[in-house]
Amino acid sequence: MQYSHHCMGVFLSPPLRQPVFLNITTTTHTIDIPEVPYEAPFTVDITRVSLNCVTCKKPQAFDISTFLWERGNQKRSEGGLMQQCFPTLDQQERELLISGICNVCFDDIT
Repeated sequence: MQYSHHCMGVFLSPPLRQPVFLNITTTTHTIDIPEVPYEAPFTVDITRVSLNCVTCKKPQAFDISTFLWERGNQKRSEGGLMQQCFPTLDQQERELLISGICNVCFDDIT
């Protein structure tokens, strides 16, 4: 079973206090894990986070577990640091959420 959900979200970047608009898609996939001693497959919700770079306007996207995405957003709203809220994201993905700038444009700036 697969489903998709599209919505517009706003991620407020605390250091800059500028909203970064995200187009969020959640998709559910059924995954069969053969090493598990039982045969029933389980489902994992994956959130696709996508937005356009504020500098070059090119689309950027990455996938994250919906559980980790929601937990990270909760911690972020409580004032947590990005690397602590989203430890599974790499530095470029976290920067994209903070400033809305993709890694290519960020490298050009620095």
